Amino acid sequence: MKIMNRFVLPLVVLALLLGGRDAAIAQSATGQITGTLSDATGAVVPGAAVSIMNQETGLSREVTANESGDYTLPLLPVGLYSVTTQAEGFQVVRRTDIRLNVNQTLRVNFEMVIGEVTETIEVQATAAAIDTETSSVGHVVSQKQVTQLPLNGRSFLQ
Repeated sequence: MKIMNRFVLPLVVLALLLGGRDAAIAQSATGQITGTLSDATGAVVPGAAVSIMNQETGLSREVTANESGDYTLPLLPVGLYSVTTQAEGFQVVRRTDIRLNVNQTLRVNFEMVIGEVTETIEVQATAAAIDTETSSVGHVVSQKQVTQLPLNGRSFLQ
């Protein structure tokens, strides 16, 4: 009986570790911004430079749109971002105050306008951010909401 317990316990622990691996991998403290660059006719703009800056920390990254006019900026820390696009023969377009939440894939498409490179179009309107890239359902819970949870005499630590 002792020999069996000696082999069963490590197997149970191993099964629990491997079973929880997928749940641990699914957790992410980052988000992603993706989109497509097109002109006024709907034709894609390949090779355009897309730069992103976190307005709170100053973190900046830059990518180049692929031949389909698509760009992706993965593994971004949550925060408030501004995205700037520029391509030869087009005006610089900038969108600010883009809120990225945990585990969110946010699509930010740009319509490039033909014009002088010295001209800049800045969009500051904030629309509701809808994650159209994934089918997951999630909600960001603020610290205030957590502290105001009705626990009915129970401790959430138990």
